[in-house]
This record gives sequence, C-alpha cells and structure tokens, in this order.
Amino acid sequence: MIIRKRHISWFIIVLLIVGIAGSFYVLWEKNLRSQNELEELTERLRIATEAQKDAVVTRRISTQMEEIAYQQKEISDIQRQNAINQTQIADQMREHAEQEREKAIVAQQNAIEAYGQMEEQKKLAELRREEAVKAQMKADTLARLALGRSLGTQALTQYNTGNKDLAALLSYAAWKFTVDNNGDLYQPAILDALSQISNMSKSWGLHKGAVRDLILFGTNNMRYVVTASQYGEVFLWKLAQNTLSRERILINNSAYDFRKILIDSKRNRLYVLSYTNQLLVIDNLKSVSEIPLPIDRPIGMANVGNRLFVASKSGLIKAADLEHWNFSTIYTHGKPITFFEETGEEILFGDAQGGIYRLNTNNKVKYLGAPIKQEVASIAFDSMTSNYAVGYKSGLVIVGKMDGNVKELIGHVSPITRIHFVGDRLLFSSSLDGTIRMWNRSNASNIESSKVCESSEWIRSFVVDQTGLRLLFAGEQGDLSSISFSPRQMAAEIKKHLVRNFTHEEWEYYIGGVSKYETYK
Repeated sequence: MIIRKRHISWFIIVLLIVGIAGSFYVLWEKNLRSQNELEELTERLRIATEAQKDAVVTRRISTQMEEIAYQQKEISDIQRQNAINQTQIADQMREHAEQEREKAIVAQQNAIEAYGQMEEQKKLAELRREEAVKAQMKADTLARLALGRSLGTQALTQYNTGNKDLAALLSYAAWKFTVDNNGDLYQPAILDALSQISNMSKSWGLHKGAVRDLILFGTNNMRYVVTASQYGEVFLWKLAQNTLSRERILINNSAYDFRKILIDSKRNRLYVLSYTNQLLVIDNLKSVSEIPLPIDRPIGMANVGNRLFVASKSGLIKAADLEHWNFSTIYTHGKPITFFEETGEEILFGDAQGGIYRLNTNNKVKYLGAPIKQEVASIAFDSMTSNYAVGYKSGLVIVGKMDGNVKELIGHVSPITRIHFVGDRLLFSSSLDGTIRMWNRSNASNIESSKVCESSEWIRSFVVDQTGLRLLFAGEQGDLSSISFSPRQMAAEIKKHLVRNFTHEEWEYYIGGVSKYETYK
C-alpha cells in the first residue's frame, strides 16, 4: 500500500514535473513567440520608423520638389513670357527683314533696270555709232559708185572726141571704183564705156547674104559654129582662141532662103529651114537631104519628142516623125503666127496680135496671155524664175509673168530679132536697130539697158558661148562678129593696153579727194 502510495506520489511528482516542464515549455514557447513578435514588432517599428523617416524625407523632398516645381513654373512662365516677347520681337524683326528684303528686291530691280537702261543706252550709243560709221561708209561708197558712173560717162566722151589714152584711163578707173565698192558692173555708164573702149569685138565676112541664124556647139577646147544665110549658104566654122576658120561648106545654093537652124545631138544631125518651103537635113555634117514641106512661108521649127514641128506664117502647125517625114496638121491658129520656137519639152509661139501660146508634145495649145497688143517678134522662157521675156516688132521688150504683171524694158527702136536669158541675172536682146542690149535683172527697179554692141548692120541673131562671157552675132551683110560682155575681161584688156597713168592734175580734176592717187599701168 505504501509502495502504491509511493508510486502515486512519484507519479504525481512526475505529473507535476511534467506539468511544470510543460508550463515552462509553454512559457518558453510563449516567451519565444513574444520575443519573435517583439523582434518582428521591433523590426516593424524599425521599418515603420525607417518608413516614417523616409516619408518625412520624401515629404520634405516632395515639399522641396514642389517648391522647386513652383520655382520652375515661375521660371517657365517667365521664360514663356520671354519666348512670347522674343517671338513678338522676332515677328517684328521678320516683318522688318521682309520689308527690308522687299526694299532690297525693289532696289535690286531698280539697279537691274538702271543697269539694263545703262546697257541699252550703251548699246544704243554703240548702235548709233555703228550706224554713223555705216552711214559714213555708205556715203563714201555711194560717192565712189557715183564717181565710177561719172568716170564711165566721161570716158565715152573722151573716146568720142579722139582722146583714147585718157578715155582708157577713165574707163578702167570707172570699173575699179565700181568693183572695189561692190557696185553694179552691168550698169550702162560702166559697161558701155568698157565695151566700146576695150575694142574686143572681132568680125569676119562670111556670107554673100544676110546671116539669119547661127548655132554654137562643141566643147570649150573645140567649138564649132554653123551659120545659115538668106542666100542659101550653110557653113561650118571652127572657133579657137577667138579665131574663126571655115571648116566646110555644107550647103551653097541661092535657091534656098534659110531662116532657122536646129541641131539634133542625139542623131548627129542638123535641120535647116528654108522660107521657100523646104527642110534640109544634114547628117553627120556631110550628107544633105531635102524634105518638101506641105506649108507656105514657114517661119519656125522645133524638135520635141522625136518629132519635128513646123509652123507657117498663116497659122498652120504641122509635125512629122524624124525618120519618116510624113507631116500632118496638129493645130491651126486663127491668127498669123509671127514666132515659133522650142523651149525644153514645150514649144512657144506668138501671133500678130500679141498672144503668147504654149504647145506641148500632146498637141495641146495653152493660151498664156497677151500683155502687149503688138506683133510678137521673139519669146524666151527662164526656167529658174518662170519668167517670160517677149520682144515685139515695135522694139519694145517686156519681162515677167504672163498674167499682166510685167515690166517694160525700153531701149530698142526697131523690131526685136532675138531674146535670150543668161543665168539668173542677164537678159540679152538683138534688134534691127543694129544693137544688142543687156539688162541686169538683179536690180528689180532697173529698166535701163547696156549697149553690148552697136553695128551699122541689122542684127538678125546671136548666141552666147559656153563660157557665158562672150557672144557671137550675125549681121545683115553676111558678117559674123564676136564680142565680150564680161566687165572684168574688158577691164583687163583695157589695162593691158594702157600707155600711161593719170597725171596728178588729171587725178585732181576727175577724181579729187574721193580717193588717194593711184597708178594703173
């Protein structure tokens, strides 16, 4: 019992110890938790304190930042106001700059205009100076050209009075003053003096009767002339170095009255028309055939399109093939035909009432006009300008279009026998008044002619040689003559035969102060 009680006591003691231990453990655990909580609270307090400190610092910083922000705002407001003020100032300055720029532009424009005006004034002054110089030069040139014409006139006067040495000097000086000043060398005062004083014409007595036609063919080195006379003569001549020598008598029969010659280079043949109603065909300048013509008083013929056309004075036109010679009538003109000749691929003819007509290879006749109501004596056509030249029985010559817009060229006093264009400048005409005249067509207002040659005989026909500087013409007494119409050639011939120079007194009298003294010999 006692042991049981002891065991219970120990049990109770153990329980008490366990209880006390458990209490201590609980207290330790609570204390430990309290310490942890205290540490946690302390840490929280520290953190809170730190946070409070940070908050205080932050608040202070915020306060400071707010103060700074207010200060910055004030500064910004001040700067914004300054910026506004600067903008206003900048706008004012920009407006002022724009005004100044506009002023500068205006000033620049004014300066440019002033410079332009100055340049214009300078150019105008230079132009007026040049015009004055040109006017002076023109006046000097005109004075020299006028002097050239005057010298030409005085040269002819001296020549006609027998003072040929002085005449030669005057005519050469006339040419030189004209050529040096680009004047018209074909004006009558110059050309007439050169032509007469150079004495470059040469004549040969060839036929018994009047030479009615002549043709020139061959090259410059070997030229031939065929002449046909009213006395039935057809002669072949060789022309070399302005010397004529008879090569052959082709026909010599006074029963014929030859009026016209044509050359057929393709067939090496000549056609010679006789007023006694025959056509003579000469082949290879040797064999002669006679073709009777079925018309009376033939006045002209033309070789066009492998046919030979023949016209009668009565107005009948017939044509035949060049190999068979069967003539047939292709056209009958209601008026007397007074001229009939080929021009290229067509034929021109004129009548007694001034009508001008063209006949083509299709046998169609076209009326071109009648500018002058007079008998037509000769017609020429210039393919370069499409102008016609017409010579009349009265001696009148016209040139221009056939629509009535023509120019009358007065100079001849007897019927025109032939008209011929040379190049695009010159027109030649011969007449029964014994002269061959030349018109310079480059001067539109010039209706004066130069007298290329003057003969005591009627001039029936002429031709211009291949050089374009010399012509051959036939006279009523059977003569054939050669003459130059080149001013340069004639002047060179005159200079070649000068026997002296001007004396100083002669120079002063005829030329004076227009030019300094020159020697020509």
